[in-house]
Amino acid sequence: MSEPQLASPSLLRRFAAMFYDSWLVFALLLACVGLMMLIKGLATGSFTVPQGERFISGLWRIPTFILMVFALSHFFVYFWIKNGQTLGMQTWRIRIDNTHHQRISLKQAYIRLGMATLALACGGLGYLWMYIDKDRLTWQDRVSGSRLVLLPKAGK
Repeated sequence: MSEPQLASPSLLRRFAAMFYDSWLVFALLLACVGLMMLIKGLATGSFTVPQGERFISGLWRIPTFILMVFALSHFFVYFWIKNGQTLGMQTWRIRIDNTHHQRISLKQAYIRLGMATLALACGGLGYLWMYIDKDRLTWQDRVSGSRLVLLPKAGK
């Protein structure tokens, strides 16, 4: 027996889940910077910062940026593949499925992440697209072959 067709979550619900996840992402990025500060301090033998300078400066900015991008992208990809939801999505009863109502693949997750970034970079136009799309899909949904579904309340 196939799963009943689930509704698409509203744009407000999507942004609420993103806002919730942004707090987790902020903490993750702070941990990345803290790790790089520790590594730099161990590498240079100094944990002091000269007055008027930043601790993460010069060439240390590049590996710090790379670590932050790696951690951020893998945060989303891991949870999307593992159970189709980040913590924010769980809270707002949203799940990512492929077109066959199954978990998305690694390839789909990376495509979705790239397109979601582009959709936000275009002033949210990729998200607003759902209002003119006949299936209420955003750019990242269309391109990655996935969709967000609104899960029923527990006990229903």
